[in-house]
Amino acid sequence: MPYLHKFGPNDVLKNRLTTKPQFTFSMYSGSAYLNESRNDGISTGSVNLFEINPGRLSQSFNVIYPFRVKNGDYLRPMGVSKVEYTETELGEQMIGSAILTSSIERYYIPALANPYDPVHGGPPIWGSSFYTPTRAESLPVNIPANQEDHIVENYFRRRKKIIALRNTLNDNKILSPTFDYAYYSGSTVNLLSIPSILFGSGIDPGSVSLKFYYSGSLIDEAKDMRRNGQLISVGSGSNTSGSVVGSVLYNQGFILLTSSYAIAPSYDNYLFTIEDGGPEQFKASWLYFGAYISGSNWEDDGCSSAASQPSYPPGGFPSASSYALAFRGTTTTPMMTMFATAQAQDATNSQNPTWISSSEGGWTASSSFGSGSYQERRYAKITNFSQNQYADYDSPFEKQAFIESIGIYDKDKNLLGVAKLATPVLKKQKDQFTFKITLDM
Repeated sequence: MPYLHKFGPNDVLKNRLTTKPQFTFSMYSGSAYLNESRNDGISTGSVNLFEINPGRLSQSFNVIYPFRVKNGDYLRPMGVSKVEYTETELGEQMIGSAILTSSIERYYIPALANPYDPVHGGPPIWGSSFYTPTRAESLPVNIPANQEDHIVENYFRRRKKIIALRNTLNDNKILSPTFDYAYYSGSTVNLLSIPSILFGSGIDPGSVSLKFYYSGSLIDEAKDMRRNGQLISVGSGSNTSGSVVGSVLYNQGFILLTSSYAIAPSYDNYLFTIEDGGPEQFKASWLYFGAYISGSNWEDDGCSSAASQPSYPPGGFPSASSYALAFRGTTTTPMMTMFATAQAQDATNSQNPTWISSSEGGWTASSSFGSGSYQERRYAKITNFSQNQYADYDSPFEKQAFIESIGIYDKDKNLLGVAKLATPVLKKQKDQFTFKITLDM
């Protein structure tokens, strides 16, 4: 194929593009905002997974929905429950959720002693050894036998998220001793979970910043100054200034805050509890960072015993406190860059039928082809569309064409893709152009 031009040895480059987009969550009085903007038709502070239906949900028309016809293969669209699938008849259409969103989540996990801890009844200390035996091993003798199942179930249900991070925390002890799981196993933890759709392959180390506001004034800020996952208070007027208030798991997207020291003599209804007929106030601390939703951030113990259920009546939103969480994600995209060069005296033929002059109207009928050749009429007149600035004057004929697309072929001459130009480029015999084509793989 004479119109195919082979890439040179330096015309195809393969590399990786790493981007670090900045994200900021602002949280106040029941609402969260991502990058200081309101989302159209989805929950505040959420990101749309595939950016589907932007601007459509608020208008309630032309909304894109995933669907599937039930045929007995037990597959159902996202958003269709098992019950709905069972109730759907064969051949009927199942409509899934219009959008898939995700946002940060916060869990306030109160202190609870590990029933298997040899020193039962008190939280472990920094650097202490910690060991969790199997269920078959005996519990400490100070736990009544009739309460054994309840205490064990209560602990593991309420601390399941921290227990799941045990190996991850211990693996990060090479960075800082504050990642020791022994500290988190029984103490109060304020856990923030960031979905991977935001940070990609990992949060950029050192980019996390947590700001705690009270009545519109910044009372403390925590940052990873050493890029090792330690969140250090840097607020000049804070009571915790200079101390470690939590940790960051950059690859997994978790922030664990453990500092219970009062940041400032400021009170708010962080735990959403009612005391003597009114909201119970607590001093601001990093344990309460991100408490902006009324009564929905508790990690319920899930225990079947009603006596063990703590009372969390909704006491309204914290009215004076607001929070800001900022970080950078890391996204790596494999890329291929190709340089297609149209040399001078080349690529000036066109396959547009109007390229041949109208006076040569029968040129296609005179073309001949056989099993081994294809031949067109020689010396067919080409339309002269050279332009000049003079009236009633025809410029001398100059062979030229407009390049509007570039095809990419493999070694077997199979078309793999087509790169289209936004505006066709005029190519004359004397011109040489190099087109840069970028492909995300």
